[in-house]
Amino acid sequence: MKDFSDFFRNPHVWDREIVAVGGDLSPERLLYAYKNGIFPWSDHPILWYCLDPRGIFDLNKLHISKRLKRKINQRRYTISFNRAFEQVMRCCASRPGEETWITDLFIKSYTEFHKLGYAHSLEVWDENGNLGGGVYGVAIGNFFAGESMFSFISDFGKIGLFHLFEALKKDQFTL
Repeated sequence: MKDFSDFFRNPHVWDREIVAVGGDLSPERLLYAYKNGIFPWSDHPILWYCLDPRGIFDLNKLHISKRLKRKINQRRYTISFNRAFEQVMRCCASRPGEETWITDLFIKSYTEFHKLGYAHSLEVWDENGNLGGGVYGVAIGNFFAGESMFSFISDFGKIGLFHLFEALKKDQFTL
């Protein structure tokens, strides 16, 4: 793995969230960043963050409401993994009324990262085969960094998150 330690400030001695500015979103830089708890956000210029504290989900403590549990059990949807990665990213980027950090540069770079086996998506399809929700993120070792999710159909984002957590637990992810 290429060493980018001269590019990124050491997050353990640097007292700010932004640890680097600029660079590119090459697979090598992304891999180095994620392995060191760093992630990019925005691209004019690219800002690299290392948050402390950061939000961490306990995979065994996801609260599911009774209403959502009923919807999950009705199974009026289909789940797939990595079937429509770029489409999931584009849907995450196109949420009406919201600005996005998911630009074409991010979509191109993370799609390349996906082809290398590091970025992944989960899709939730309705009964007619339409993409109604999804989530994408980066998996390295037993760590998964959820990057963004969307829901065009009520609760499909939450349903996707539930199934993602179940898959991560099954595959023995810890974070």
